[in-house]
Amino acid sequence: MVYQLKLRELREQHSLSQRKVADRIHVTPGAVAQWELGLSVPTTENLLALADLFGCPLDAIFGRDTPGRTSA
Repeated sequence: MVYQLKLRELREQHSLSQRKVADRIHVTPGAVAQWELGLSVPTTENLLALADLFGCPLDAIFGRDTPGRTSA
């Protein structure tokens, strides 16, 4: 199963620009833009940095409910 990354949604929820995200995880703004557009995929290291930045589990980045979580 392929998951659509929710990076833009998470970034906007945290009121961060692509440049701010890039600066905080030490990548280029172009890399963040490509991830959001689905043109490339972040490395595992970058996914973990994004999860730390947004304070969320990796499942949230992949738009996936966390195990054991029920939908209302």
